[in-house]
Amino acid sequence: MTQKIILLNGPISSGKDVLGTYLEKHLPDSKTLMFKDSLYDWCSAMAAMPRETFIELATNRDTKESPCSLLPRNHLNKGEYFSPRQWLIHVSEKVIKPRLGPDFFGKQAASSVSNEVFFNKTTTAIFTDSGFLQETLALAKHFKTSASILLVHIHRPGYGFGPNDSRGYVDVKDHNTFECKVTTVRLDNNTTLEEFLAAGLSTVQMWSQLLND
Repeated sequence: MTQKIILLNGPISSGKDVLGTYLEKHLPDSKTLMFKDSLYDWCSAMAAMPRETFIELATNRDTKESPCSLLPRNHLNKGEYFSPRQWLIHVSEKVIKPRLGPDFFGKQAASSVSNEVFFNKTTTAIFTDSGFLQETLALAKHFKTSASILLVHIHRPGYGFGPNDSRGYVDVKDHNTFECKVTTVRLDNNTTLEEFLAAGLSTVQMWSQLLND
């Protein structure tokens, strides 16, 4: 059976997480992952904080955007404490990628898929936080012909990538020369939640059927 990687790519509150959970529930042998799983390790270690504590702060709507006294001060912002979201961006873009390369988290993700998903006979990996070209390229280069990738651009009216977002819609059209095929589709979240989820599942199922034909 074809090994598949689904990348959900859209701005905050566009529906990535809820769609990922829905797909995992309805697609046999699937598992949701995040590129920032390993980033959580780095961020918590550099802040001398338990990983679980940092994840709670970084995912809670009441705390993720607020300055946090458990994190270092941001000397580029009047010495205020970093918010968890700012800390994630700072560690990723200012610390890790300049030293270890822009594709570092993509390589980490590829390793996780190989060792934690496909090795255990799960055939579909679903990433709910796609947003960097280099992450997609790293996966494609790693798996070559052994997997196919579906890149889902999620659009929701009133929601977009802001000026402070480090992520954006991934465009592979000028890079799709590697052996692993990357198919890009657009998915609109502009009706009810139920219709959006059903459309997302239908899109994935149609893509999977094309792979098997």
